[in-house]
Amino acid sequence: MGKVIALANEKGGVGKTTMTIQLALEFAARKLKVLLIDNDPSANATEVLFGASLPVQIQNGVSPEGISNTFKLYTESEFEPFAYSEYLHVMGATDQISVYNSGDMQPIFLFSDNIATLSEHYDLILIDCLPSFGQVFTASIISASNGGLLIPVELEELAFSSAKKVVKRISIFSKHFNKPVPVLGVLANKVTNPLPNSAKYYLEELQTFFGDALLKTYINRSVQVSDAIAANEKVGADKRKSKVVQQIHDLATELLERLGDLK
Repeated sequence: MGKVIALANEKGGVGKTTMTIQLALEFAARKLKVLLIDNDPSANATEVLFGASLPVQIQNGVSPEGISNTFKLYTESEFEPFAYSEYLHVMGATDQISVYNSGDMQPIFLFSDNIATLSEHYDLILIDCLPSFGQVFTASIISASNGGLLIPVELEELAFSSAKKVVKRISIFSKHFNKPVPVLGVLANKVTNPLPNSAKYYLEELQTFFGDALLKTYINRSVQVSDAIAANEKVGADKRKSKVVQQIHDLATELLERLGDLK
Protein backbone atom coordinates (compact mmCIF):
# COMPACT_ATOMS: atom_id res chain seq x y z
CA MET A 1 0.00 0.00 0.00
CA GLY A 2 1.37 3.41 -0.98
CA LYS A 3 1.95 6.21 1.50
CA VAL A 4 -0.28 9.29 1.67
CA ILE A 5 1.16 12.76 2.34
CA ALA A 6 -1.20 15.66 3.03
CA LEU A 7 0.36 19.12 2.71
CA ALA A 8 -1.40 21.53 5.03
CA ASN A 9 -1.19 24.82 6.87
CA GLU A 10 -4.15 26.95 7.88
CA LYS A 11 -2.40 30.02 6.48
CA GLY A 12 -2.35 30.60 2.75
CA GLY A 13 0.72 31.70 0.82
CA VAL A 14 3.24 29.45 2.57
CA GLY A 15 4.02 27.51 -0.62
CA LYS A 16 1.85 24.49 0.06
CA THR A 17 0.52 24.08 -3.49
CA THR A 18 3.89 24.81 -5.07
CA MET A 19 5.60 22.23 -2.88
CA THR A 20 2.89 19.62 -3.59
CA ILE A 21 3.49 20.00 -7.32
CA GLN A 22 7.28 20.10 -7.12
CA LEU A 23 7.46 17.04 -4.87
CA ALA A 24 5.05 15.15 -7.14
CA LEU A 25 7.23 15.94 -10.15
CA GLU A 26 10.42 15.06 -8.24
CA PHE A 27 9.07 11.70 -7.04
CA ALA A 28 7.77 10.91 -10.53
CA ALA A 29 11.21 11.73 -11.97
CA ARG A 30 12.52 8.96 -9.68
CA LYS A 31 10.07 6.57 -11.35
CA LEU A 32 7.81 6.31 -8.34
CA LYS A 33 4.14 6.04 -9.26
CA VAL A 34 2.58 9.22 -7.87
CA LEU A 35 -0.99 10.50 -7.59
CA LEU A 36 -1.52 14.22 -6.92
CA ILE A 37 -4.93 15.08 -5.51
CA ASP A 38 -6.02 18.71 -5.57
CA ASN A 39 -8.41 18.94 -2.62
CA ASP A 40 -8.76 22.71 -2.57
CA PRO A 41 -11.84 24.36 -4.14
CA SER A 42 -9.60 27.18 -5.41
CA ALA A 43 -8.03 24.53 -7.70
CA ASN A 44 -4.64 26.25 -7.77
CA ALA A 45 -2.68 23.02 -8.28
CA THR A 46 -5.02 22.03 -11.12
CA GLU A 47 -4.60 25.41 -12.81
CA VAL A 48 -0.80 25.25 -12.53
CA LEU A 49 -0.72 21.79 -14.10
CA PHE A 50 -3.41 22.23 -16.76
CA GLY A 51 -3.61 25.97 -17.32
CA ALA A 52 -6.15 28.56 -16.17
CA SER A 53 -8.75 27.63 -18.83
CA LEU A 54 -9.90 24.23 -17.65
CA PRO A 55 -11.61 22.04 -20.24
CA VAL A 56 -15.27 21.27 -19.63
CA GLN A 57 -14.25 17.64 -19.17
CA ILE A 58 -12.21 18.49 -16.08
CA GLN A 59 -14.95 20.70 -14.69
CA ASN A 60 -17.49 17.90 -15.04
CA GLY A 61 -15.07 15.18 -13.97
CA VAL A 62 -15.84 13.00 -16.98
CA SER A 63 -14.03 12.64 -20.29
CA PRO A 64 -12.90 9.98 -22.78
CA GLU A 65 -9.34 10.58 -21.56
CA GLY A 66 -10.30 9.60 -18.03
CA ILE A 67 -9.76 13.01 -16.44
CA SER A 68 -11.44 12.79 -13.06
CA ASN A 69 -12.48 15.48 -10.61
CA THR A 70 -11.50 15.17 -6.93
CA PHE A 71 -15.18 15.92 -6.24
CA LYS A 72 -15.92 12.27 -7.04
CA LEU A 73 -13.81 11.05 -4.12
CA TYR A 74 -16.55 12.35 -1.82
CA THR A 75 -19.16 10.13 -3.48
CA GLU A 76 -19.65 6.53 -4.50
CA SER A 77 -19.19 7.46 -8.18
CA GLU A 78 -16.61 5.76 -10.36
CA PHE A 79 -13.43 7.73 -10.93
CA GLU A 80 -10.22 7.35 -12.88
CA PRO A 81 -7.18 9.60 -12.30
CA PHE A 82 -5.77 11.41 -15.31
CA ALA A 83 -2.35 10.24 -16.55
CA TYR A 84 -0.45 13.54 -16.57
CA SER A 85 2.74 11.62 -17.39
CA GLU A 86 3.95 8.03 -17.18
CA TYR A 87 4.60 8.18 -13.44
CA LEU A 88 2.35 11.07 -12.38
CA HIS A 89 -1.43 10.89 -12.27
CA VAL A 90 -3.70 13.73 -11.19
CA MET A 91 -7.18 14.21 -9.82
CA GLY A 92 -7.97 17.85 -10.48
CA ALA A 93 -10.25 20.13 -8.48
CA THR A 94 -12.99 22.61 -9.17
CA ASP A 95 -15.11 24.73 -6.82
CA GLN A 96 -17.59 21.81 -6.74
CA ILE A 97 -15.65 20.52 -3.73
CA SER A 98 -16.83 23.46 -1.63
CA VAL A 99 -20.29 21.89 -1.25
CA TYR A 100 -18.70 19.34 1.09
CA ASN A 101 -17.13 21.92 3.42
CA SER A 102 -20.09 21.66 5.78
CA GLY A 103 -22.77 19.12 6.54
CA ASP A 104 -22.65 15.52 7.71
CA MET A 105 -19.55 13.38 8.11
CA GLN A 106 -20.32 10.73 5.49
CA PRO A 107 -18.40 12.42 2.64
CA ILE A 108 -15.31 12.57 4.86
CA PHE A 109 -15.36 8.83 5.38
CA LEU A 110 -16.02 8.20 1.68
CA PHE A 111 -13.04 10.37 0.76
CA SER A 112 -10.80 8.53 3.23
CA ASP A 113 -12.00 5.12 2.02
CA ASN A 114 -11.44 6.10 -1.63
CA ILE A 115 -7.92 7.32 -0.83
CA ALA A 116 -7.19 3.98 0.83
CA THR A 117 -8.39 2.19 -2.32
CA LEU A 118 -6.25 4.41 -4.56
CA SER A 119 -3.18 3.89 -2.37
CA GLU A 120 -3.11 0.25 -3.45
CA HIS A 121 -2.18 1.43 -6.96
CA TYR A 122 0.43 4.10 -6.17
CA ASP A 123 3.72 4.43 -4.35
CA LEU A 124 2.79 7.89 -3.11
CA ILE A 125 -0.34 10.02 -2.94
CA LEU A 126 0.11 13.76 -2.33
CA ILE A 127 -2.92 15.78 -1.23
CA ASP A 128 -2.93 19.56 -1.58
CA CYS A 129 -5.17 20.83 1.23
CA LEU A 130 -7.11 24.08 1.35
CA PRO A 131 -5.82 26.61 3.92
CA SER A 132 -8.88 26.69 6.17
CA PHE A 133 -10.59 24.37 8.61
CA GLY A 134 -13.73 22.47 7.62
CA GLN A 135 -14.96 19.12 6.32
CA VAL A 136 -12.71 19.16 3.23
CA PHE A 137 -9.65 19.95 5.35
CA THR A 138 -10.62 17.19 7.80
CA ALA A 139 -11.04 14.66 4.97
CA SER A 140 -7.51 15.35 3.76
CA ILE A 141 -5.96 15.02 7.20
CA ILE A 142 -7.55 11.75 8.29
CA SER A 143 -6.74 10.23 4.88
CA ALA A 144 -3.02 10.63 5.65
CA SER A 145 -2.93 8.17 8.56
CA ASN A 146 -0.88 5.84 6.35
CA GLY A 147 1.87 8.36 5.77
CA GLY A 148 1.58 11.72 7.44
CA LEU A 149 1.29 15.45 7.31
CA LEU A 150 3.82 17.80 5.73
CA ILE A 151 3.47 21.35 7.06
CA PRO A 152 5.19 24.11 5.04
CA VAL A 153 5.93 27.16 7.20
CA GLU A 154 7.35 30.57 6.47
CA LEU A 155 9.55 32.02 9.19
CA GLU A 156 7.01 34.52 10.52
CA GLU A 157 4.37 34.66 13.24
CA LEU A 158 1.11 33.94 11.36
CA ALA A 159 2.47 30.90 9.51
CA PHE A 160 4.05 29.57 12.72
CA SER A 161 0.86 29.96 14.78
CA SER A 162 -1.22 28.40 11.98
CA ALA A 163 1.13 25.41 11.86
CA LYS A 164 0.66 24.92 15.60
CA LYS A 165 -3.12 24.96 15.07
CA VAL A 166 -2.80 22.17 12.50
CA VAL A 167 -0.87 19.99 14.96
CA LYS A 168 -3.53 20.55 17.63
CA ARG A 169 -6.25 19.61 15.15
CA ILE A 170 -4.37 16.42 14.26
CA SER A 171 -4.46 15.39 17.91
CA ILE A 172 -8.21 15.99 18.04
CA PHE A 173 -8.84 14.18 14.73
CA SER A 174 -6.74 11.20 15.79
CA LYS A 175 -8.82 10.72 18.94
CA HIS A 176 -12.19 11.51 17.36
CA PHE A 177 -11.77 9.30 14.28
CA ASN A 178 -9.48 6.74 15.95
CA LYS A 179 -6.99 7.30 13.11
CA PRO A 180 -3.59 8.48 14.38
CA VAL A 181 -2.03 10.83 11.81
CA PRO A 182 1.73 11.40 12.22
CA VAL A 183 3.43 14.69 11.46
CA LEU A 184 5.79 13.55 8.74
CA GLY A 185 7.66 16.83 8.76
CA VAL A 186 7.58 20.59 9.21
CA LEU A 187 9.25 22.42 6.33
CA ALA A 188 10.83 25.86 6.62
CA ASN A 189 9.92 27.32 3.23
CA LYS A 190 10.69 30.54 1.31
CA VAL A 191 13.75 31.06 3.48
CA THR A 192 15.77 34.18 2.67
CA ASN A 193 19.55 34.14 2.62
CA PRO A 194 21.10 35.56 4.73
CA LEU A 195 18.56 35.03 7.49
CA PRO A 196 17.30 38.21 9.17
CA ASN A 197 17.12 38.12 12.96
CA SER A 198 13.34 37.69 12.92
CA ALA A 199 13.65 34.57 10.75
CA LYS A 200 16.36 33.17 13.04
CA TYR A 201 13.99 33.65 15.96
CA TYR A 202 11.16 31.71 14.31
CA LEU A 203 13.52 28.97 13.16
CA GLU A 204 14.48 28.49 16.81
CA GLU A 205 10.80 28.56 17.78
CA LEU A 206 10.03 25.87 15.20
CA GLN A 207 12.80 23.71 16.59
CA THR A 208 11.56 24.18 20.15
CA PHE A 209 7.90 23.49 19.38
CA PHE A 210 8.19 20.75 16.75
CA GLY A 211 11.48 19.10 17.74
CA ASP A 212 12.44 16.21 15.49
CA ALA A 213 9.45 16.91 13.24
CA LEU A 214 11.33 19.93 11.85
CA LEU A 215 12.97 18.76 8.64
CA LYS A 216 16.70 19.21 8.18
CA THR A 217 16.10 20.38 4.61
CA TYR A 218 14.69 23.86 4.03
CA ILE A 219 13.75 25.64 0.81
CA ASN A 220 15.11 29.06 -0.14
CA ARG A 221 12.98 31.77 -1.66
CA SER A 222 13.89 31.63 -5.37
CA VAL A 223 12.79 33.17 -8.65
CA GLN A 224 13.51 29.78 -10.22
CA VAL A 225 10.53 28.31 -8.38
CA SER A 226 8.27 31.06 -9.73
CA ASP A 227 9.60 30.48 -13.24
CA ALA A 228 8.87 26.74 -12.97
CA ILE A 229 5.30 27.42 -11.85
CA ALA A 230 4.75 29.78 -14.78
CA ALA A 231 6.10 27.17 -17.19
CA ASN A 232 4.13 24.27 -15.64
CA GLU A 233 7.32 22.31 -15.08
CA LYS A 234 9.66 20.87 -12.50
CA VAL A 235 12.20 23.19 -10.92
CA GLY A 236 15.46 22.54 -12.77
CA ALA A 237 13.74 21.31 -15.95
CA ASP A 238 15.51 24.15 -17.77
CA LYS A 239 18.83 22.52 -16.70
CA ARG A 240 19.86 25.47 -14.57
CA LYS A 241 21.76 24.23 -11.54
CA SER A 242 20.85 26.03 -8.36
CA LYS A 243 20.66 25.59 -4.63
CA VAL A 244 16.85 25.30 -4.64
CA VAL A 245 16.96 22.44 -7.18
CA GLN A 246 19.23 20.52 -4.81
CA GLN A 247 17.04 21.44 -1.83
CA ILE A 248 13.89 19.98 -3.41
CA HIS A 249 15.85 16.85 -4.31
CA ASP A 250 17.11 16.61 -0.71
CA LEU A 251 13.62 17.23 0.67
CA ALA A 252 12.19 14.36 -1.37
CA THR A 253 14.97 12.08 -0.15
CA GLU A 254 14.43 13.07 3.50
CA LEU A 255 10.67 12.46 3.23
CA LEU A 256 11.20 9.03 1.67
CA GLU A 257 13.57 8.14 4.49
CA ARG A 258 10.98 9.18 7.07
CA LEU A 259 8.23 7.26 5.29
CA GLY A 260 10.50 4.20 5.28
CA ASP A 261 10.86 4.50 9.04
CA LEU A 262 7.06 4.24 9.37
CA LYS A 263 6.99 0.69 7.97
